[in-house]
Amino acid sequence: MSQQPRSPFSVPGMAGAAQFMQAMNRRPSMAARVAGFVFLAVIAVPVLALIICAGLLALVVYLVLSAWTRLLDALGGSRPAGPPPRPGEDDEGRRNVRIKP
Repeated sequence: MSQQPRSPFSVPGMAGAAQFMQAMNRRPSMAARVAGFVFLAVIAVPVLALIICAGLLALVVYLVLSAWTRLLDALGGSRPAGPPPRPGEDDEGRRNVRIKP
């Protein structure tokens, strides 16, 4: 049985942990690279596509609702017709309405 050379950083009885750390410090194998690519292709790409679709849908809904409110403002107007109320009156003709802080 051959004995592995001891590292100055190894602790007696910790040969398995040292081998594990050496394996972790190496570059990933071809299988690990393929697994990472498959993970990205199966998980990350569809999630990114869903996020983009949701953003585009939100933009379309925002534009439609903006156009709808502008159309309603242009046709019926959300403000009452006529001059603005005098100071001390509100739109419904009340006078000296106080608001408690």
